[in-house]
Amino acid sequence: EIERDVILQEILDAEDSPEDFVHDFFLEQYWPGHPLGWPVLGTRDTIASLDRDVLAGFLQRSYRPDRMIVAAAGHIDHDSFADQCRRHFVDMTGVTETAEADRPDFRPGGFAARRDIEQVHVVIGFPGISVTDPRREVAEVLVSALGGGMSSRLFQKVREERGLAYSIYAFQSAFRDIGYTGIYAATSREHLTETVRLVLEDVLSVAQNGLSASELERSKSHLVGSIPLALESTESQMFRLARNQMYFGRELALDEVVRAIEDVSAEDVILLARELFAFDRLGIALVGDADGDLVSLPAA
Repeated sequence: EIERDVILQEILDAEDSPEDFVHDFFLEQYWPGHPLGWPVLGTRDTIASLDRDVLAGFLQRSYRPDRMIVAAAGHIDHDSFADQCRRHFVDMTGVTETAEADRPDFRPGGFAARRDIEQVHVVIGFPGISVTDPRREVAEVLVSALGGGMSSRLFQKVREERGLAYSIYAFQSAFRDIGYTGIYAATSREHLTETVRLVLEDVLSVAQNGLSASELERSKSHLVGSIPLALESTESQMFRLARNQMYFGRELALDEVVRAIEDVSAEDVILLARELFAFDRLGIALVGDADGDLVSLPAA
């Protein structure tokens, strides 16, 4: 009961943060009815209906030794740590039932959640690639060049040159067999249409013409330079170990990742951009004082 109240409060906090809620809202509308479209926290109804037996059953079905990865980083001896894991988890039993992956269908369109707030928060999303796709570094370079920092295309054009958005960035979210690529912006109601138009013009331009040589090199340098910064903490190193084992079954050497980024070509970016930025599968989610018909979706 204590934890139920904590989660219910977290749901309320998330709903009160439109810059966070718009991402959940986009996925709920873009992948309707699929678990990937469900909010991680759950809903007030599902949390309120849970009881101890439901939680115990989930624990028994899901926490099996064949699904478990234990990762650690820091001042630690591997053999000693492995012995501790054996002692603590030796009594775990059971084998997970295998099931085929259920890929969600994309639902294109414009979606709006009206809120009486000053800004309109926008997510513009397209289908993406999976976390194991061999073009993942190409996608990183593309997303970084589009909206990965203050020198990116969208930040310069939408915020710096025209002052249309308070915040704007591009991102990708990748899962085992599917993903999505998106652009987030926080703008005013009167600037919404123009902001969306400029974003779509830019992604179309990249798909047609690619990146300039300077953009390509700047994006690659930014990504390579961010790797050691991202691994400064032992916690981030621990998560990287677990993630690599989960998705690749091995440790990805840092020089392997760096080499893959440096090998990305202008042609690689164009080919992937043309695949990702499919306007017939475009979704736009709005949270704020706006309706879905304030933005017009371009023809495929």
